[in-house]
Amino acid sequence: MKIKVSIWLISLLTVCLVGCESKTPASDNANNSLKPVSTNTDANNNPEANTPDTNKPQDSGLDLSKIPTELKSDAYEYYGLGRTEPIKMTVTQDGSAKPASQTVKLTKVENGKAEFSITNEGGLDRLGEVLVSLDKDGIKVVSVNGQKADADTFELPTGLKTGKSWPFKLQSGDLKLTGSNVVKGTETVTTAVGTYKDALLVVSTATGNQGGQKVQLKSKQWLVKGRGQVKAEITNVSGKITQSVTMSESK
Repeated sequence: MKIKVSIWLISLLTVCLVGCESKTPASDNANNSLKPVSTNTDANNNPEANTPDTNKPQDSGLDLSKIPTELKSDAYEYYGLGRTEPIKMTVTQDGSAKPASQTVKLTKVENGKAEFSITNEGGLDRLGEVLVSLDKDGIKVVSVNGQKADADTFELPTGLKTGKSWPFKLQSGDLKLTGSNVVKGTETVTTAVGTYKDALLVVSTATGNQGGQKVQLKSKQWLVKGRGQVKAEITNVSGKITQSVTMSESK
């Protein structure tokens, strides 16, 4: 079974699973494939809050010089596909902050497309490995944690001018959402790493249902050229329950 999904910079799917899965048990292979893939433990077999292991050797993937120049668009830059070092994040939900990290590497270049692997650890580890494909029109999802995606929706298209919009779709098990992403322009945003004066602000809104309950999702995401997402504020309303999650880069 394939997943129809636009993970929109990875975090939206994470929030839906965190916010909705806890109240609605997984009912099919699609949901099961998106369960957490690893948990670090100490000598007493106690969880260590899924802290990313930043000491293990990193596979840097293929040389980025192999990517054709025409593919290095604004989508490529704002998604952070050219980033060679892992980005550290803090995911905060219900007063609890968890460290996380994302590592991007180039895995394939052929037929006018480039494929990248995005490894998620710590507070984002339930996503495991995400594969995305870059072509002249933008970025789409190939698979999420080994589960093939029907990539009929852009993660991030090219031509990211103020007012640019594109549809948002997410389907996994009995969770279905549809909505849109809109570029609001550039603005200043501050994280623990520093202040960016020209971060691209993208607002995403979606509605749908899961298990007979109405679901509403809204997010603000700040993207920086050459770095990717540096901050996100996400609100997920499922039935009468509202959950808010903040993601922000950390040192």
